[in-house]
Amino acid sequence: MGNSVINPRFTSLKNSMNMRIVIRIVTLISIAFFGILHSGLQAQNDLFVCLQSGISMPLGQFAGTTLDEDCFARPGISYGGEATWFFLPNFGVGIEANINNNPIDLATLTQKKMEAEPSLENLTIRSESFQTATIVGGVYGRYSILEGLTFTGKLLAGYMRSNTPYQVYRAQFYFIGPLTYEITSSRDDGFIVIPGLGMSYMFKRGLGCKLDGEYISRQMSFPFSTPTGVRIDERKVRFIQVLVGLVIEF
Repeated sequence: MGNSVINPRFTSLKNSMNMRIVIRIVTLISIAFFGILHSGLQAQNDLFVCLQSGISMPLGQFAGTTLDEDCFARPGISYGGEATWFFLPNFGVGIEANINNNPIDLATLTQKKMEAEPSLENLTIRSESFQTATIVGGVYGRYSILEGLTFTGKLLAGYMRSNTPYQVYRAQFYFIGPLTYEITSSRDDGFIVIPGLGMSYMFKRGLGCKLDGEYISRQMSFPFSTPTGVRIDERKVRFIQVLVGLVIEF
């Protein structure tokens, strides 16, 4: 039980240093993007803004169901926005921000906990979603297939932050009775590189739609304060997000 009873969030010095470094990187990316945009916008009319949402599909350890190793994440919802500017016919730059919420597979988690603890008579778990946020910028390429239909690719880099879910456990033990305890949320952040591919279709009045796929993967270190000291849970947060967006051309 010592590993299950978690005290409030522990913020490590490593996380603070990572955050400062990544914020500087994202700031430089944003300044460079808007500087180029300001200097050349009058020469081109290929500025696009997109509101997007879709699904994030966890992979590997993020979707796995091994106690003390995996995250038990299920497919969730992604939403965010993107701005791109093509200063050459087939080449441009852009920035993107997304938030992903992946619910926890509570049925499997409860089953695994019951199997691992023979003294458990009954267990109920309430849990928030696993949340990941990204703010990135980078280069974009496009290739026209048909009139209005374009194939796109991008390579982005910037900041990623992940929060583990806050959970409440209500357990009934043989010979002991009921016990309620919580596992509070922990977080980690750092630098991330995101590749992506997609297709877009623009109508004649400056409106369009797009379908994008992106691959997100980063090893995260989540610190927890326990009665025996600080424990670091290493987890690889890895998922594919598929986004559908409304595109506006300026």
